[in-house]
Amino acid sequence: MRKILPAVLLAILLAGIISTVVLRTFLVYFCVDPATGFYIGNYSLPMYALNILTLVFVVLLLVLPLCSKRLSSHSSVPAKNMALCFLSIVSAIVLAVYGVERFVQVIAVSSSAGAFLDGLFALASAVYFAWQAAHLRKGTQMHSAALVALIPVLWAILHLIVRWMSFTTIISIPAALFETLQMISFMLFFYYHARSVAEVKNGHEMKGLLSFGLLSVFLGILSTVPQIIASCIGAHNITVDWFSIVLILVLSIYALVQMFSVFFIKNTKILAK
Repeated sequence: MRKILPAVLLAILLAGIISTVVLRTFLVYFCVDPATGFYIGNYSLPMYALNILTLVFVVLLLVLPLCSKRLSSHSSVPAKNMALCFLSIVSAIVLAVYGVERFVQVIAVSSSAGAFLDGLFALASAVYFAWQAAHLRKGTQMHSAALVALIPVLWAILHLIVRWMSFTTIISIPAALFETLQMISFMLFFYYHARSVAEVKNGHEMKGLLSFGLLSVFLGILSTVPQIIASCIGAHNITVDWFSIVLILVLSIYALVQMFSVFFIKNTKILAK
């Protein structure tokens, strides 16, 4: 079981990404009304198939790790990891660029307090990831200042609220559904990541980190890649927010590498014998 569980989870993740990304790319390219966000035309079958498949894979990625008795109750995030160090630096850069872009938007376009806070906490999260990169390079633990690890959690909450409030009408919800779901999963992933860094021990840290990490990767890719593909092959009925897409893709890759580092690398101590 120690060797089977990672393989099963990765197979489910890969199958979910391939099947849902293909369906959503088709729907985004052919039948999204840019004025309402609703699907138009006779495309109910692929729409229902996408919703059902998404639900199935979300449940599988959540339930299997949470119900597994092979996960130990607690273990720290690896102290020294150059792959995570590199991705932490990239995440810091992308978050910093995103935060600056939010501030420019506040100055040039609107005076939204939500956009200001979104940018402020994005910059604070960039500082956190840069600080984490320094610790990962040196191989030192971060639990002495573990409260700082909650900054990405606060940013995820603010980003979710701000994005949701920007949907001015109820008919915008269908187009924003996957973005909303992926921000919720990232919020919970960062929360369990912070608990792990803080050495909190109640038996659920690793299960939560694995479940919501995999879910963040799945929903992060599902909410961004179809838009990129549709835009690249000539879809004119969508507006792509490249700042948000690049940010979510980088964080998705970070979560994936985190999962490999903590759970799937050979000789890991997280999977109990």
